[in-house]
Amino acid sequence: MSKAKFEPVSNPEIFRRAIEMQAIGNVAVRRAQAKNREQGIPNYYSLNGRIVSDEPDAPVPGGRKIKK
Repeated sequence: MSKAKFEPVSNPEIFRRAIEMQAIGNVAVRRAQAKNREQGIPNYYSLNGRIVSDEPDAPVPGGRKIKK
């Protein structure tokens, strides 16, 4: 599989809009994480190829043990 070429953004308006969209997405993710915590639902992440959770005793999809 070939990697897509990266072309830097030279248009300041496009760059500003991209940063704005990223900020909106970040807020949505933080809200969803907080809502999950309120409802007792663990949040899962992949760090360095390992599945981790913010809950120490959370079950792991596939039955593997999670390290925090």
